[in-house]
Amino acid sequence: MLANFLQMIRCSPMPSDSPEPEHRLLPHPNVVCWGSEHEPLRQIAFWGLGVWCCGIPLALGLRIRCLKGEMNDAMNYRTYGYFTVGLEPDFWYWDLLIQRADVALMLFVAYTSISDHESAKLLLFPIISGLMLGATAWVKPYENEQGEMLDFLVKARAITGD
Repeated sequence: MLANFLQMIRCSPMPSDSPEPEHRLLPHPNVVCWGSEHEPLRQIAFWGLGVWCCGIPLALGLRIRCLKGEMNDAMNYRTYGYFTVGLEPDFWYWDLLIQRADVALMLFVAYTSISDHESAKLLLFPIISGLMLGATAWVKPYENEQGEMLDFLVKARAITGD
């Protein structure tokens, strides 16, 4: 879903009659980006991204936060445990909000024209990964039952790029 919404605002510079290249919608090059023809797609993309990237995770986060004291209840654990298992109790939101924001940021770089040069995009990916690695190493959101094994594996995975 996220990639589909981002495709609606993926613009690329293309040669035109003017000295400056004209940004056009990559899936439909006849549409000039940010013009009147692009307005409906832009609105759908921004509203969709808002609901999909912010609305749903925040709603789930608020629901889990309300149940924080009752998360060990069988029904709540079965319904919301996927988002909280393996995390320290104070960092129940990590997979739901932080990791999802990381994926959204990576896809935003990949599927939009945040940079017109592909080499610049390729440089942004390790920077984002390094920032997430640093945040994970700093915060240590995973449970320590196995001697911080999950924290180590996440760091190793981020370093090796798998």
